[in-house]
Amino acid sequence: MAAVVVVARAAPGGEVTKEDRLERLALASGEGWALEAASSLRGEGRTVSGGWPGTMSEARTRVSVLAVGGPAPSLEAHEKLARLLYASARRAWAALAVAETDD
Repeated sequence: MAAVVVVARAAPGGEVTKEDRLERLALASGEGWALEAASSLRGEGRTVSGGWPGTMSEARTRVSVLAVGGPAPSLEAHEKLARLLYASARRAWAALAVAETDD
């Protein structure tokens, strides 16, 4: 898994909540996941095309990794973060696939 560094911006009240930090990490991790998958395919001489190859199960595992070192999110928050991460990866994948077909 590639390292992702996210700088959290303070909320209007000046504080960054745990939820904000995890949501930002999930978004960035999803993009990184798509880039990793695309790089792996290209390394095999294949093009990035079709639907996103990742699964929600993988997204849940990635969220568990993001939460290491801090308090574990509730089951509801964990699922929300997994869906956010997965959606971010799908968007990034779609953009990569379109970019490759345009070349």
